[in-house]
This record gives sequence, structure tokens and C-alpha cells, in this order.
Amino acid sequence: MERAAAAAQDQYMSLLTGLQAVGRVNGWQAQQIVFVGGTCGSVHVESFNKNMKVLGVLESKLNPVRQKLGYPGDVLWGAVFCLLSCRELSCHCRCT
Repeated sequence: MERAAAAAQDQYMSLLTGLQAVGRVNGWQAQQIVFVGGTCGSVHVESFNKNMKVLGVLESKLNPVRQKLGYPGDVLWGAVFCLLSCRELSCHCRCT
């Protein structure tokens, strides 16, 4: 897992550097958060939880989101978007 995370960091370093440079002009900050997943949607629980906390997801929502990792990507990222915008896993807004 550490090799995969390091490879992802290296792969996008130039993009991240550019985003950080442009963002500084506008007072923004950019950082790379790497999610390393298995072939069937599995993830390392501790690193997943750490990354989701960095994104501002409430600790009480971490397991429900992780359990959706076996779902198609659009369902998963719809759930993550809801958590970040609405702070609800099953909301009734149009974000899913």
C-alpha cells in the first residue's frame, strides 16, 4: 500500500505544484489526498478514515461511507459529496 501511495504522490506532483502556485494567488490551499483501493473496492481502514477526516467527514459517517465502496463509483462519490456538502449520508437533496 505504501508503494502505491508513493507512486500516486509522484504521479501527480507536478499537477499539485501547479495548483498550489495558482491557488496561493487567490488565497487557496491545495493538497493531495491519496486513496489506495483494492480490486473489489477494499481500502485500508486507518488510511481511509484519516483521509476522510482531512476532507471534513464526520467520524460517525466513516463506516457507512466505507461500506459503500463495493458499489459503483458514482454511488460512492455521490455519498461522499453528500457527506461533504450536507453532512448526511442519505439526504434528500439533488446532490446524489
